[in-house]
Amino acid sequence: AAAAAAAAAAVPDDSEYWCAGTTPNVPGNVQHAATVCVREYATLATPRVLAFGANGTVLVGSPKAYTPGGAPTGVGGVYLLYDDDLDGVADDATNVYWRGDATLHGVAVSTRTDELLYTEATAVKAVPLPRDARAPLDAAATTPRVVADMSTLGTMRFTHGLEVDAASGVAYVSTGMPYGAANCAVTQVGAVLRVDDVAGATAATPMASQLVRARNPMYVRCRAAVADHCWAMELTQDGWSAVGGTEKLVALPRGATQDLGFPCCVQPDIVAPGRDGEVNCAATTAARAHFKLTTTPFGFDWDAARQWPPPYTGRLFVAYHGAFSSWRYANVVTLPWDYAARQPVGGARREPDEFFPGGFGRDGALGKRPADVAFHRDGRLFIADDEAGKVWWVAPTNLLKNGTFDNSGNKLPATEAPAPYPSSAPSPVASATTAALAAALTTTAVLAATTGVGEEPFSAATVAAAAPLAA
Repeated sequence: AAAAAAAAAAVPDDSEYWCAGTTPNVPGNVQHAATVCVREYATLATPRVLAFGANGTVLVGSPKAYTPGGAPTGVGGVYLLYDDDLDGVADDATNVYWRGDATLHGVAVSTRTDELLYTEATAVKAVPLPRDARAPLDAAATTPRVVADMSTLGTMRFTHGLEVDAASGVAYVSTGMPYGAANCAVTQVGAVLRVDDVAGATAATPMASQLVRARNPMYVRCRAAVADHCWAMELTQDGWSAVGGTEKLVALPRGATQDLGFPCCVQPDIVAPGRDGEVNCAATTAARAHFKLTTTPFGFDWDAARQWPPPYTGRLFVAYHGAFSSWRYANVVTLPWDYAARQPVGGARREPDEFFPGGFGRDGALGKRPADVAFHRDGRLFIADDEAGKVWWVAPTNLLKNGTFDNSGNKLPATEAPAPYPSSAPSPVASATTAALAAALTTTAVLAATTGVGEEPFSAATVAAAAPLAA
């Protein structure tokens, strides 16, 4: 009798699981595997970037300035969200911990200095983030510390990525080119830059270059359990699909500057038309994973602990922001990851699987345009959608609220095969001629001017040049 009682006590109550112990609050027609559940965590203004505090709080960057991709107006600040009653919903979705200027974008946490780091158009700044933080900082009594000054780097996008490698304490910040580059010179725009000593950094501290000659490596992620620790997602030139161009996941191993060769190199084996002899493309960095143009991969993360149930164990998750204006291809996608080979299982060009078939886009059952995905230390995957103004979390059905997994089979339905990504997605092409590229660029510019197809708006000059063709 005593043994039976002990066995019964060892079986968790439904309230102890994230899925069984929280109330469903998303539309009933949202499709996903039976081995996971999804819940809406908060409704916010333009949730664009995710980070987590040392005590498990959820930090969300919300830019107020107009983004190149056309996101709505946010608060120009960082939300600090918490769920102390463990009901799966943020206790106070209005809690803006800190407000910067309108261009606040990237967000990261330095646990070594107990600071919140964030980017503005021309700087990386830091404010205190105590481990028990809940209430907003007193703006009148707080002066942000400048960790890096980017005002002299040149014209660039304000949508910087930002990450702190918890293993080393090093901060990484990305800089994006506005609309390409006239030459192939190495600069610190179109790059991922490194701040080695966050605690001692000032506006005068120079930044080292970790990745150069990129176009727009907007999101950066560091995970100690993934080889090379830090990675960047590069958004390449619109129209380059005709010559083999792809969006790229690039590894950033410490001690070696990576070089993508943009705008002279499409891939290490493909020279951009008209750029022969300017750069040795064969010596540039190869991507570890390729994604089709106009899918626009933003934030990404791995189930690095490899604790999610099949078929998602250890997978890479990517937020497809989708095509500008049409939002086509917007979704969260997954790829099985080979941790030894440091690439997707089956190779760098493997097609991803949909996580939420029909879940995003203009007629999405769940949301509109995922911008970031990130794994919380408790095992849940958080998703931010800047267009829908939502943050959700996804949990396996066997995940307990204490961050452990019940592997007894008690809460795991039968494993389902993931949904393949739609075959209608645009396919990369291995190579093409100069004429083909010119035609592709012209076509893309026309479409951007008339229907909004493409990753983002073209420059005014490009759209003006395309206007006679679109007429």
